Amino acid sequence: MDMEDGTAINKKAEARATIAKSLQKLDFGASEKLARINSVGSGFEKEDIEAVLPHRPDGIVIPKLEELRQIQWAHEIIEAAELKHGWPLNSIRMLVGVETAKGI
Repeated sequence: MDMEDGTAINKKAEARATIAKSLQKLDFGASEKLARINSVGSGFEKEDIEAVLPHRPDGIVIPKLEELRQIQWAHEIIEAAELKHGWPLNSIRMLVGVETAKGI
């Protein structure tokens, strides 16, 4: 479920709400429930991750990573949510996208 490039800027809040509702109400069967946030540093990433984490996706997809600190930022937020809700640590995975030479 995409909140990043597949979502128009004026539809970001609507996408967050739709994804949160989908995570709460839909049966995804054997499919993984992944939520793609906006890139770290975009200004949208914090609202994106905070909107979906309480509904326990299987993973957060983080695009356009270029620095280790971006992974650390997401890890800290995910771990805090896991602790807050009593979920096993590392039960919400991160899938990271390295899309530039700088990221490599």
